[in-house]
Amino acid sequence: FRLHPLTIELLRHVSAFDADTICVYPTRMTPPKQPDKLIKLIGYMKRLGQSVRLFICNSYSNADEEKRYMEELKDVARGVDLSEVDLVFTSTFESKWCSDNKYNIELGVPRDVVLDLMRIGDLFVLPSVSEACSIIMLEAAASKNLMVLNDDVFTLHEFGGQRGSQLASERAAFFSFGSLTRPLVSYNPSEEAWFSDHARALIELQLQDRALQFFKHVRKRHNPDWVYLNQLAPLFR
Repeated sequence: FRLHPLTIELLRHVSAFDADTICVYPTRMTPPKQPDKLIKLIGYMKRLGQSVRLFICNSYSNADEEKRYMEELKDVARGVDLSEVDLVFTSTFESKWCSDNKYNIELGVPRDVVLDLMRIGDLFVLPSVSEACSIIMLEAAASKNLMVLNDDVFTLHEFGGQRGSQLASERAAFFSFGSLTRPLVSYNPSEEAWFSDHARALIELQLQDRALQFFKHVRKRHNPDWVYLNQLAPLFR
């Protein structure tokens, strides 16, 4: 893929190729983007046995307000058993490439890095309370990610299609994350049950996608670390 040096640093830092699911969310650190709900969903996927990596490519995160919100999100992550390996906020990543090139990563990673991560990733979730035409949604779809859109943001149905089942259309899954016009008042029967049920449904959707499963197989078993540890190192021993 001719990955950007910063992309390679990020992937190696968390051994991303070992993961069952890699999700990327480029966003500003603001509550209306609802990264907390994405973090919970990924956390419940981990509780169901998946190895997960969530990259939140947060931009313009050098102000105190954004930093405070990020600390709140880290508390949310700990509450659903996500470690610092499972969840990476790019604004806090210590990068040799950034240091050598005097690049301020708190303002956001280079665009090439976002696109790299989406090509390596396999899942995209858009929980934002309001969207017109989301560019990151289009980029994730162009990278062949499994798409999960906010059912309560009606404009997203123009892109993801009309639901043919309770949770999905022919093109995307639709989960109810709440929106400006359709706020989420409560979870039925509980927040824990909702996230657990939807994480399980999302894993089932992943398993039904043969192209996605082949991609994950290649990502896991045809990267240099796996080849060395499983095929070359035993010969040396």
